Amino acid sequence: MNSTTPSADNKRARILEAALELFSANGYHGTSMQQLAAAAGVSKGLLFHHFTDKAQLLAALIDDLHRQLAPEVPPSGQSPREAFVHMMDQVVAHLTQAPELAKLLVPLAIHIGDTSEFRALMTQKMQGIQGYLAQLLAEMGVTNPETEAQSIALMLDGLQLRMAIDPQYAPVNEIKSALLAKYL
Repeated sequence: MNSTTPSADNKRARILEAALELFSANGYHGTSMQQLAAAAGVSKGLLFHHFTDKAQLLAALIDDLHRQLAPEVPPSGQSPREAFVHMMDQVVAHLTQAPELAKLLVPLAIHIGDTSEFRALMTQKMQGIQGYLAQLLAEMGVTNPETEAQSIALMLDGLQLRMAIDPQYAPVNEIKSALLAKYL
């Protein structure tokens, strides 16, 4: 069976899901390939058929997360204010609907943040968000849009950290409301 069949794709997806869950709960270094195989419901041999080692599995997981975290393009014809609201809605959705992403990304940033692939992913994500925010804020007439965009991005990073530590204490909606009130 080749890796493009629906069954193989399903097994690969189960492995990635298990990796996200276990890396989030136990950390990258605290998770073995045997644990990953068991959690995914596949043999260790099948796991190694899809991923030659844990580093390759992590790279595939990062690619998958990159696709998930890529911001949606706002509907055409939106004003900068509407696009800003759309972006804040996306951020809140990511944080509230996928808290395990925060639990994975924060430890990865601490433990293996010096790997070029992870650093490139996070830098690209942050620069993309900041650039888009700066553009929207400039179009909205905000003074110092680059600095304001950087402040928002850093606040969102802090919120992501809080989600990883204790999601119950992460005032996601309150921060969204405060940002909307400040910039709209």
